[in-house]
Amino acid sequence: MITVKDIIWIDEKSGEADVLLSDEEYFVECFCSDCSLSVGDVFFDMVHGFNVTSIYRSFEKKSEVVRKNGIYHLKGQLIDLKNLTLRIGEFGFDLSEGNVPNDIKENEFVEVNLSRIDIY
Repeated sequence: MITVKDIIWIDEKSGEADVLLSDEEYFVECFCSDCSLSVGDVFFDMVHGFNVTSIYRSFEKKSEVVRKNGIYHLKGQLIDLKNLTLRIGEFGFDLSEGNVPNDIKENEFVEVNLSRIDIY
């Protein structure tokens, strides 16, 4: 179960916030516009990656979320090649803005870089 761990308001009046989500194993900081979430809420949706670059096969069958210098580096299983859905723990990442090389198959582990993660 993914829950809201923290909300850092950027502009509370307009509903813009950075939201920290966690499934207790992975923590993901997301941007949220028109945010109506509260700390402790359960989150059921996918998160959406933007400026998706460098999708490539991972040689490790492990998942991780690392943020360094404003760039997210994700490792996870590409569970839906058609819709470009990456699974990390209980998180589903929509990577539909990216391009997957033709030699990568569904359910393989991949690595990807992106500049922003949003929730709607």
